[in-house]
Amino acid sequence: METIPRHALQAVLWRLGSFRVVVVTGARQVGKSTLARQVLDQVGGAYLTLDEPATLAMASSDPDGLVAETHGLTVIDEVQRAPDLLRAVKLSVDRDQRPGRFLLTGSANLLTMRTVTESLAGRAGYLELLPLAWSEIARAPPPTTIDAAFAAVSARELLSALPAPPAGAAAAARERALAGGMPATLGFDRRRRLPSMRP
Repeated sequence: METIPRHALQAVLWRLGSFRVVVVTGARQVGKSTLARQVLDQVGGAYLTLDEPATLAMASSDPDGLVAETHGLTVIDEVQRAPDLLRAVKLSVDRDQRPGRFLLTGSANLLTMRTVTESLAGRAGYLELLPLAWSEIARAPPPTTIDAAFAAVSARELLSALPAPPAGAAAAARERALAGGMPATLGFDRRRRLPSMRP
């Protein structure tokens, strides 16, 4: 399946320029690992995934040793699988405070897990990755409606600045809402997306 560029890429790159650690959370299969690889394509670095048994074993048994071997930007994917790794990352970035040291990905409830005792407060910038936006699916620039709303001095000015919807926009919006934005289901036809329509 073709990789879709994410609008969040620029937000992650900006955070990496400001924070020692960037943590990307989100639901399963929303595209966190793909986004992390897109970041590495832009700036380079190393990729570790705790889905890999050997890496997970080292992260669990010797988190300090694993972190000590990192250089430059290091992505650690599925970090919630080894909660002690967050403590090791904290110690590392306290010693070397350069921004852009680590990009961590984890489940949506990473910070609420009882096994996670380290939040990286003051060291990390956080971003929640949502399903694909309509503009991402269409390979269009991010929408500017919110910016226009804050820039307008009146509702009349805002309405006049918005482009007229193309023909069939309402039907297309309904179809896109039914399709959702999870990357793995983009290629599904209507019958595969809607259980009530299955034979």
